[in-house]
Amino acid sequence: MTELSERLESLGLTQYLEAFVSEGFDTWETIQDITESDLCVSTICKLPSVLSLTLYCIATISTSSLAIAG
Repeated sequence: MTELSERLESLGLTQYLEAFVSEGFDTWETIQDITESDLCVSTICKLPSVLSLTLYCIATISTSSLAIAG
């Protein structure tokens, strides 16, 4: 199991793993770097808006935490 699949499993989002990987989001780091515009690409745009918002929040919090820690 990859780190990405483990993280998505811990969030209860494993059903979206294939969609993310097919769009190039194949590591947890790429998920953390996801932007609002990334959420509007083909397969990911079709994901439920709650999931999109969740991932955007995860990316924002992760980035903010790094900035605060740095």
